Amino acid sequence: MSLTISLGGVDDAVANMRRVAASVGDEEMTRAGLIALEPIAETARELAPARRGILRDSIVVVDNIPEAPAEYNRRAVFVGPLLPSGFHGGFVELGTVNMPAEAFLGPATDAREGDVFEILGEELGRAILSVVP
Repeated sequence: MSLTISLGGVDDAVANMRRVAASVGDEEMTRAGLIALEPIAETARELAPARRGILRDSIVVVDNIPEAPAEYNRRAVFVGPLLPSGFHGGFVELGTVNMPAEAFLGPATDAREGDVFEILGEELGRAILSVVP
C-alpha cells in the first residue's frame, strides 16, 4: 500500500512568507506596538491618582527609554509613567512601607489587554496584507 500526497502552492506560500519577513520587521512591529498600547495609557491616566495631575500627565507610550538596555530601544514598546516628572509612579502603583498602593497601571493593563491584542492583530494584519498578493 502506498500513499501519495501532493501539495500545491508551496512555492507561492514560501515566496509570500519571505515578502512578509522582509517587509514586516522591527520598525513595523514597533509602530503597531505604539498604537496598540495607547488604550492602556489612556486607562492608566484615568485611574492614576490626580492630586496635581503630574503622575497622570507622565504616562506615555514610547519606544525608547534611557533605562532600557540599548538592544531594546526601537525594538520594544513601553507604557507607564516614563517622563521624569512621573518618577514616583512605581511608589504609587506598588505602595511603600509608609504609603498604601494606589494601583493604576496594573488595572489598566488588565482592563485593556484584549484591546491591545486586537489592535496589534489589525495593524500587523494590515502590514502583512499590504505585501501579500
